[in-house]
Parts: sequence; structure tokens; C-alpha cells
Amino acid sequence: MSVPYFRDHAHNEFCVRHEGKIAGVISCYDRLIIRGTLSSIGYDRAMEQYLRNEGVMLKDYQQWAASKRDEVKANAVKLAKAAGVQIERVRSSKSFRKEQRVKQIIAERGEAVGLVHVFSAMGPCNSFRWRYDRASGETHLRPVQSRCLHYYFYFMPLYDEVVRTAVHSVRADEVAMFLGRKLHGNYRDQVGNDFTTRIQGTRIRHSMGAASVKVYDKMGLMIRVECTVNDVPFFKLHRWVDKRDGSREWQLAPLRKNIYSLRDLGCLMNAATGRYLTFMSDIEDPSAGLRLMRKISNPVRHKGRGWRGFNLLDEQDYKVFVALLRGEWAISGFRNKDLRKHLPHLTGWRVSYLLRRLRTHGIIKKVARRHKYYLTKMGRRVLAAAVKVRHDEVLPLMC
Repeated sequence: MSVPYFRDHAHNEFCVRHEGKIAGVISCYDRLIIRGTLSSIGYDRAMEQYLRNEGVMLKDYQQWAASKRDEVKANAVKLAKAAGVQIERVRSSKSFRKEQRVKQIIAERGEAVGLVHVFSAMGPCNSFRWRYDRASGETHLRPVQSRCLHYYFYFMPLYDEVVRTAVHSVRADEVAMFLGRKLHGNYRDQVGNDFTTRIQGTRIRHSMGAASVKVYDKMGLMIRVECTVNDVPFFKLHRWVDKRDGSREWQLAPLRKNIYSLRDLGCLMNAATGRYLTFMSDIEDPSAGLRLMRKISNPVRHKGRGWRGFNLLDEQDYKVFVALLRGEWAISGFRNKDLRKHLPHLTGWRVSYLLRRLRTHGIIKKVARRHKYYLTKMGRRVLAAAVKVRHDEVLPLMC
């Protein structure tokens, strides 16, 4: 199911940054239950009908299947040749571990994104054989267990880079920010990250109560980012609320659990995955933020007054960076008093001075006609880069 408001992911910063590694973007609802049976080739009678539609006689099934096999084989050889990879034939799977062999190859070639290696091996598969029924005088297919050639493609995906960043960089308040919620002291449910390895790949899950943002590695070929919720009223939006006295009021209220809320739910969940991808884009590649960090470190003049820059190594400035990156403020912004709660060493007028300084450097912007502020796009990039560089590069050197 495709809907217009899902298309904005094509312009997400994450997709733009990695456009050379991404073949396409698909955004849609998932796990919609549609009851039915895929009957085109699932069993012998269906395959018979399919072959008749293709103009293939049943007694020629073996030749037809062989031609399809040759097409798959030729395409596998073509992909391997384009990547400069040799297809390795596995004679016996009992004493051979493909994963260990791939690790050895990666250690030699490095972790560049792309096709790493291809294995081919004979293995069991479902097939058909034709037979002639003397009683009816007709030819039919019957299912049999056979052996066929399998190809195993191993890729070094972009997903590995994303997982390393997500595991170490996402905090509880940022999980709340992805899901459009505010993390406060009275919150009693669980918030955290979970990394697991599955048969089809790996998965990282950032959860907050009944909702979560998940990232999957689908067989090393694609990144799947999704937002899930088990309790629809977890999300809130502004809507008309009917009061018991018969009046109506426009206010922030939990989402209703009915079919009419499906579009609003899709918008909210789509926004959550968008915020996650934007966050990962800023954290994963801080190069743009580092260039901007040099800019904000220099003093500037505005309306005849000088304003000093920010220093990454200064402990007070670093505390300001960490406070501004709190996820709960990414949705509705912050005020002077909100910042003072996390910077108790600063008085009210010192925070006011700090806000003017941040605005002059273009790190924050004021909401019109309100005493609220939010991070600009440049501010988010430069602060994320500053915190990452200090945590991953500067502190280890000082230890």
C-alpha cells in the first residue's frame, strides 16, 4: 500500500548522504493481513496450468527448467565477474563453514561495501517430474525431492555502519524524541536499545513502552527501518475531543484505535522513522559538522557587538552541547527555564546571554511570538559532531 505522505523519505538526509549505495527506497504499511493463497506455482496442478499458459508441454518440463537454471547461473557469473569475485564451489558442507571463510576474505579485502564472495553448492530442493497416466491417457506433474545448484552471495552492507553507530550513540531521551514523546521523571515504562542476531540477519530495536523503532538487515542486501506500536493511543495528536457535557475542544489527545486513524497513525510513524534516519545521518558522518564546528569556534560581530565562539574542549561549552541535544526538545523546543534545569550552574540572565550567543552563531532559532527555541539544521549537525568527536576521539587520547 503506497500513500503520498511516505514519499518524503526519498529526500531524507540519510538517503541523500548514501545515495551512491542505495538503489531505491520503498515506504509503505507493513503487516497488513490479507487472506489468500499464492496458487500460481505452489503445487503440481498450479504448475501444470502455468506451463500451459507459457506454451510449454508437460513432458518438456525438464528442458524448460534447465533453461531457467542456465539463466540463473549466467546471471550469478555476471554479478561475480562485475564485482571481481570468483565463485567458489563447495564440495562438502560438513567440514566447511561459509561464515568462517567470508570472515577470512573480509580480513584480507577490508570492509568496503559491496559483494564479498559467492559460493555454489548442491543442495536439496522441491521439483516436479512428468508422468503418463495409462488409465486416463493424460500427462501430469508430480512433486519430487531433488538436488539443485544453490548460490550464496555475501555482501558487506551499509547496514553494518548504521548498526555500529546506533548501538553506541542512541540514548533514552533520543528514543523518546524519535517517537515524538517527552521523557520525564514520572515515566515508569522501559526505554532502551536491544541488538539481536537472527537467521535472516541482525536487528537493533529502540523501544519506549508499546512503541519502537527497529532497523533490520535483510540478508545483507537492504536496510529496513520501521516503526511499530502495540497500543495505538501511545501516539498523540491535536484533534477534536468530545466532552461529556456535549462540548467539543481542539486539544492534544491520544490517537483513537479505529480504521479512521490509520492515515494519522501512518503520518506519525513515518515522522518517527524520518527523525531516526536524520539523527543517524548526523551522527554517522560528522564531516559536515566538523567543518561547521570550525565556524562556530570563531568570534562574530552582530549589531556592533562581539560574541565569542564555542570551544569543544571547554567543559562548560560541552555541557551546553549535551543539554541542547536532549531528544525531548526536538519536537516542541525548549525555554530558558528548561535549559536551566540541566545547567544548574547558570543563573537566569546567564542562560539568556547564552541563548543570544547561540542564536548569533546560528545554532538555535526562536519560535515566532513565543519564548521558545529549537536547534537549526546546522546546529544539530555541529553539536552532534562535537559530542561524537569529543567522546570517540578526544577522551580516549586523554586517558
